[in-house]
Amino acid sequence: MKIAPVVDTYAWTPEMKKELLYLLAPLLLSLSLSVHAAAKPQCEDLSFPEGEGYDFGTRCFWPGSTLRAVWRDFYQRQQSQYFGKTLRQNLVPGKNVTDKLPDDENGYPTNQYKWAGKKHLELTLFFGGGVTTITLDEGEKGTTIIEHYSPD
Repeated sequence: MKIAPVVDTYAWTPEMKKELLYLLAPLLLSLSLSVHAAAKPQCEDLSFPEGEGYDFGTRCFWPGSTLRAVWRDFYQRQQSQYFGKTLRQNLVPGKNVTDKLPDDENGYPTNQYKWAGKKHLELTLFFGGGVTTITLDEGEKGTTIIEHYSPD
């Protein structure tokens, strides 16, 4: 009975290394993206001057996260709310858009996406009960999102 020779694992050819890299690259990239998106935000409640009516809001900083990653998280969290279903899932950085929505019992007639460069987005939701402004700003160390609710 002949035993098959053991392959020397240290004798990788350049072609084998390249092929292994091509096989592992998608896995490593997906792990990297999931770690990026899983960053814990640092949040605080915002206070506004009394003359601002019933305004309230939050500011969250996502260390090491991009604007797109923070938007994906925000979008997913808002899907249980009515206005979440009116949001654009995919953003085109730098492209200003206004979505006219049917005025229904919740009174959400328009969503306005306004970019200042490719790393700063201001989303304004105009509706019958007030205005909500969502601002995303990507910096060198991460992305900040400010949610400012201004009910009538």
